[in-house]
Amino acid sequence: MNSQILYEDNHIIIINKKVGQLVQGDKTGDQSLLELLK
Repeated sequence: MNSQILYEDNHIIIINKKVGQLVQGDKTGDQSLLELLK
């Protein structure tokens, strides 16, 4: 993953993601940030 994790605990994660990186999946099937974090 090319995104930078700024903060993480048991309840939240704050990420400095790249421009254009999907946060949630869509019809294209491209890998989303949520899938990368699992």
